[in-house]
Amino acid sequence: MISTAAPEEGRDPDLDFFANGSLGGGEPRAHGFTGTKALMLAVLEDGIATYLGGPNRLQAEAELWINSSARALFSFSVLCEILGLDPDAVRIEVRQWRSSARSRRIAGRSRPNVRRTPVLGHGDAQRA
Repeated sequence: MISTAAPEEGRDPDLDFFANGSLGGGEPRAHGFTGTKALMLAVLEDGIATYLGGPNRLQAEAELWINSSARALFSFSVLCEILGLDPDAVRIEVRQWRSSARSRRIAGRSRPNVRRTPVLGHGDAQRA
C-alpha cells in the first residue's frame, strides 16, 4: 500500500518507499540478500573492487561514483542505505583500504564464501 501522506521535510519519499516497502520484486526488507538486494550488493561490491584496483579509467569512474552525493536508485549512497550500511563509514573504510597495501589483495576477491578451485594441470589430471 502506498502512503498518500506528505513526506516529512528533508526526507526522500522514494527512499522511504524502498526502506519501508518491497524492493520492486515483492521482497521484504527483512529477508536475506536475494533478488533485488543481491543485485544491489553485487553492484556495490563491483564498484568498490573497481575503485580499489580496476583499470585507471574505470577506477576514476568508480571513485566519482563512491564520492557522489547523487540520490538515484543505484547511486552509492542509496545502495548503502538500502543494504543497511552507513555510506560515509563505507567511504572512509574503502579509502583506507585503497591507501593501504591490503587493497591489492581485497580488489581481486569478491565473496569470501565462494570456493576457488585450482585449475588442474596435465600432471594433476593424470593423478586424479
